[in-house]
Parts: sequence; structure tokens; C-alpha cells
Amino acid sequence: RKHDFTGTERRKRLHDMTKHRVDSCGCSLWWSGVVLAQEVLRCPETFRGRWVTDLGSGCGLLGIVLARLARLALLTDASEVSVENCRHNLKVNEKLWRPQAHEPKREVQLRQLDWEDVVQGGPWPLAERADIVVSTDTLYGSWGETLARAILNVVLPGGLVLLTFAAENNMGFDAFRERMEDAGYSLVLSRRRPDLGPFCEQSGADFIVCECRQEIFGRPGLHILDHGDVMVWATQAQHKRTSPEERWTRRAPSCATSAAESQSSLEAVSEELERERDLTRRAHARANEAEQGAQAARAELEQGVRAAREE
Repeated sequence: RKHDFTGTERRKRLHDMTKHRVDSCGCSLWWSGVVLAQEVLRCPETFRGRWVTDLGSGCGLLGIVLARLARLALLTDASEVSVENCRHNLKVNEKLWRPQAHEPKREVQLRQLDWEDVVQGGPWPLAERADIVVSTDTLYGSWGETLARAILNVVLPGGLVLLTFAAENNMGFDAFRERMEDAGYSLVLSRRRPDLGPFCEQSGADFIVCECRQEIFGRPGLHILDHGDVMVWATQAQHKRTSPEERWTRRAPSCATSAAESQSSLEAVSEELERERDLTRRAHARANEAEQGAQAARAELEQGVRAAREE
């Protein structure tokens, strides 16, 4: 049957250790994780068969959803207690994600992982990097830059980065955005006010879905947000590019000129236009050559990553 990962039944099967006074915020269910789990279920094909890393898995609700779709779901948290709690929740919900005999192979790994250790350790080998990195409620305090640097070390070039956080809890966002933009990523934000069910006291709260995209070899990378989403902010504005004719029209004097002057001006404009068109033709030829090279390079990269993962 179709499973409701956000319903009351699923909540009962998640081990909430906060009642036992365990000193770890990763052992409770945070609503941003529910929001991102809903986004994943909205676009399952984007995640199906991919390698996905979750930084800050907490109790593992999002991880259970990812395990149902991803070829490999790597669930991480800095807290040993949180990792063990996540392991428990994966086990009691195993029927929701464990592949059947007729289904493609899927794997789940858990790891205790500190972002600062990831930053100091440098970029991971390509074969271990993720196609998609997700993280929820992790832009609090001054962790924004550290989180971004950790993400850049574990995501593949052109990979997708998805974050969700409460609209009023984004203190580290500016530092995160700056680091991701410096690395060539564009950020798109969309506001969500989802129905989280009767068990959620914050069902009227606003949440932000942050998508970080990066072009690779001239081609757009993975993404799930589209024009149908309500965008609240984006880092790259679309600037209109004017043609040579438009530029010359804007430069044209408003006062009347003699016939000879007009003829001379027209000839100068024609020569300038021809030069620009010639430059444009050459640029297009170079772009076509670069595109062919980019396609070959991307195919080689993907083939290398697949081969390394199979080993």
C-alpha cells in the first residue's frame, strides 16, 4: 500500500529520545525534515538510483525516505547517540525501505561525521562523493560557512544541494550563501507552509526550501524547484542582453542631421554591425567546439565515477 511517511502511524514508529533527557537535538523530530521528505516524495525520480548524503540526519525520518529511493543513502550525524537512534529507527521501519527481490539494489550506510573534520580532511574521492546532498535545520548559529565547506567536499561537481529550515531560523544563511556562490553555485529559495498533520504544533509555520545548483561543463545540474514553485529569492537575476542594433539605436542622436552626415553614420553603423556579427559567428563556432568537448568530458567523468563506485 502507499505509505504516508508523515502520518501519525509513522510518528509512532520513530524513536524520540528527548523524553529520556538525552543531550542531543538530533534525537527529536524536526519539522524541516518532514518538509524536505515531502519535497523528495514530490520528485522521486530525481533521487531514484542516485548517491545521496544527508548531513545531520537526526532521528532519520528523511533518511528513511531517501533509503526508499536512492542507490546509496549515506546518513550522517556528529552525535554518536543520534547515529544509534537513527539506526534504531531504520531497523523498526525496515519494511518501508528494504528493497524486494524484484527491485533495484539499494544500500543505506550510517556514519558519525563532524563537519569540521570533513572541512579539515579536504575533498572526498570522486567515487565517494554524492550526486545529491541534503541537510535540514542546520543554518542556525555560526555554522553556515562550515556547512557549506563540508558540502563542497562531499558533493560531485554539478551535484544538487537541498536544505530546509524554518523561515525565522536562518542566522547562518548569509555565510552559507556567500561560500556556495564563490564555488559557482546558484541558490533558489521557495517558501513552504505545509500541512504537517495534527501532531505538529507548528503546522502554521513557514519553511524555506533552499536549492543550490551548479552548471557542469556548460550544462545545468540537477534540480527539483521549477517555475511552478513560489520563489522568494534567487542569487542570479536575469539581465536582458541587448543586440548591437538596440545599442546603436540608443546611441542615436535626437537632433536632425544633414543627409551626408546621416549617410556617413549609417555606413559606420553597418560596418560596426558586420564586425559584431562576424565576432558572433566566431564565438558560436568556439562555443560549439567547447560544447562537444564538454559533453565528452562529462561522459568521461560519469564513466569514471561509475567505474570507481562499482569497484
